[in-house]
Amino acid sequence: MKKWYKLLAVLFAVSVLVTACGQKAPEPEEEIFKTYDDYHNNITVGISVGEEGYYSTYADVVLHYYRGNLADIEIIDPTLLAFKHSEDWDGGYYVYDYTVIQEIITVLRQSDDPQLQMIADELEHGLLMTEAST
Repeated sequence: MKKWYKLLAVLFAVSVLVTACGQKAPEPEEEIFKTYDDYHNNITVGISVGEEGYYSTYADVVLHYYRGNLADIEIIDPTLLAFKHSEDWDGGYYVYDYTVIQEIITVLRQSDDPQLQMIADELEHGLLMTEAST
């Protein structure tokens, strides 16, 4: 009976060694946590702004990974397809011709009223658009 126990013990030890030798060594930490980029051409990109706003664009995208996790998204040369203003822009946007705004600023600057001067300042610091991709 002792011979059977010894034989079983030897067989068990051999099977453990064979199993352990057949396993792949764990990969070095550098391989598991390497940094890489994943490039995508011409995809639709939705950008949320606040609770209600969004911009729907068409762009190239590079996903940057660091240590196996998404770290950054780079949007390249987006083309605006559609948008909805966010609640930060209460009521939406006005778009005026450059010369019309300049005429309004000139009229406001002729006044001595400080409130009208503040309005002129605000208009001068507005967004001037000269071209867009859509």
